[in-house]
Amino acid sequence: MKLKILSTILILFLSTQVFASHFAGGNIYYDCLGNNQYRIWAEITLDCNGASNPASFPITSSNTCGLFNPTISLSLISSQTRNVSQVCFEDSLLTSCINTSNSLQGRRRYLYSAVVTLPPCNNWTFGWSSCCRNGGTGGVVNLTTAGNIYLETKMFSANDTCNNSVRYTGVQNPYVCINQPASYNFGAVDPDGDSLAYVLIPAMTGAGTFSPYNTP
Repeated sequence: MKLKILSTILILFLSTQVFASHFAGGNIYYDCLGNNQYRIWAEITLDCNGASNPASFPITSSNTCGLFNPTISLSLISSQTRNVSQVCFEDSLLTSCINTSNSLQGRRRYLYSAVVTLPPCNNWTFGWSSCCRNGGTGGVVNLTTAGNIYLETKMFSANDTCNNSVRYTGVQNPYVCINQPASYNFGAVDPDGDSLAYVLIPAMTGAGTFSPYNTP
């Protein structure tokens, strides 16, 4: 049984203003299809009162084996778009996803996918960056209104020629109370039954670039 280390980022955004920024979170994952083929997935969550979702999702790839690094263009799966606003049921029609003039913040999840052929290598890195995160990211230096969001996942396909990445089943983008303790379960599930461990890292704004935080 393999041990997978999950680098996870949890940034909680609290804001009542309307910004052009819109990304609340997301992740990249993949399924092995055999014969060096993989289906790459990207899941993003956006504020309904921000900018619109991307028409396509270009993922950059890099590797340590000297192989060609393709840009993988993922297509939107419209049928999988979901309203994931974290509100009580009785308020579900009062969010900005239903009407942009509504006062309650609303969010939608979008799913993108594509199939790509990749030779075995340890390791492949898949990344994506865009502007902008939600506004009001208090605690992050120079990101009090907005900043780039960056998602990344890695694949070690030389050691394991047909591995699937982890899925997260927890509630997306939970709201918590300011200055109050809170717990959050990412709900990580591995299709291959590998053992899992979490490693918390700062929010990233680009490949190898971490957001600095205000003390404490």
